[in-house]
Amino acid sequence: MTQALVEKFKKEGGVFIFPDDNDLRTFLALRDIQAKKPEGFEAWLQSRKPLCGTAFFKQVGLCPPPMRAADQAQGAAPSLEGASDAASGGKQIPSPSNEGRAAGAIATAGPAGTSSSTVAEDPSRPISRAIPIGQRIEGGGPGRLETLSAELLPRHTAIFAGSGSGKTVLLRRIVEEAALLGIPAIVLDTNNDLARLGDPWPQRPDAFSDEDAEKARRYRDHVEVVVWTPNLTSGRPLTLSLLPNFAGLT
Repeated sequence: MTQALVEKFKKEGGVFIFPDDNDLRTFLALRDIQAKKPEGFEAWLQSRKPLCGTAFFKQVGLCPPPMRAADQAQGAAPSLEGASDAASGGKQIPSPSNEGRAAGAIATAGPAGTSSSTVAEDPSRPISRAIPIGQRIEGGGPGRLETLSAELLPRHTAIFAGSGSGKTVLLRRIVEEAALLGIPAIVLDTNNDLARLGDPWPQRPDAFSDEDAEKARRYRDHVEVVVWTPNLTSGRPLTLSLLPNFAGLT
């Protein structure tokens, strides 16, 4: 019975792939690192893609092909600003700590934090109300750009995906692109994944198109990021009243 199933599987085009020792060591190492939850690990996974260097992932075809320069110019969507390893290079906002940085126009939050800000945009620049969120992989290669209408932002949205799937990168992209449209954001970030929204990349990533680089410059110059740290007096503390002052209503 088992042999018959195997033969049928092969006849239908199925292939048996066995990870080698090097691949298994890589998988175990990444599992152990993930269990420790180091800062910036998810961003590192997205930028370095260590799994795509394993023979198993290459054989199965689980990683997208590298993007060509022409495809990048049509609208790849990497995150505009620095990931966890980005060196601080934005303008400094006077504060009790270095958590808040200026770069032009949104709100973000640190550990268990909230934040707010205003947006400054160049009025002479024509603005598209479409937010690019990523590029499809079609036929084994880069496909059309997917966008999100800014008018949909007031709706409630939930993202369900596994660890390392790019949830944080997608959220960063939406927040950054919205900021460039003059749309502020208040981000509640209990995992400290987005506290570096104000930090620029130390150098231009290889995946950036010229359009991405220009957007990153505009973001840095026009977007102000302020990080609040509730319950942490060493940062920029913030106290939120759980109940309104009903005495003022009497």
